[in-house]
Amino acid sequence: MTISERRAAANRRNARHSTGPRTTAGKAQARKNATRFGIFSRLNVWSGHEVAVDQFARILLEEASHDMAWHSARDYARAQMTILRIRDARCSVLARLSECLQVIEEHSTAMDSSGTVAENHRLAPVLDDLERLASYEKRAVSQRKRLARQWTVIVEASRERHGDPPSRDP
Repeated sequence: MTISERRAAANRRNARHSTGPRTTAGKAQARKNATRFGIFSRLNVWSGHEVAVDQFARILLEEASHDMAWHSARDYARAQMTILRIRDARCSVLARLSECLQVIEEHSTAMDSSGTVAENHRLAPVLDDLERLASYEKRAVSQRKRLARQWTVIVEASRERHGDPPSRDP
């Protein structure tokens, strides 16, 4: 099915108005959407997160001394902490799933088929959360891999500068 030129022109005009935030402040606000509206909005925010990121980054810094090392180490540490947070969230969601399944099992023998279907609707949000977490984790793991490659380059450059033999780590 092809669309008319008139419709295509209208689509292009409308698309110009929906390009997302353009200002730095708007982009910064949009970055917080996942924590405000997404799955992370339902999680307890760990107050020691940034402290743990700094501690992990300092451990990584023992391997390199490079201008970019601190920022790279913090980025890698933050990515790792995000993955841990996602996995912690998955445990909470799986506990909710277990509770829902237990309620369904307990009530399924006492209810008619319409009641069981009503109980099954409680599963939908839990399963949606699991799907979102899988998507978040995939993205976070991919980011961590990219940062690990960058970190390896920084560490190798630092070792070369100081005359140390190259690492045999992948």
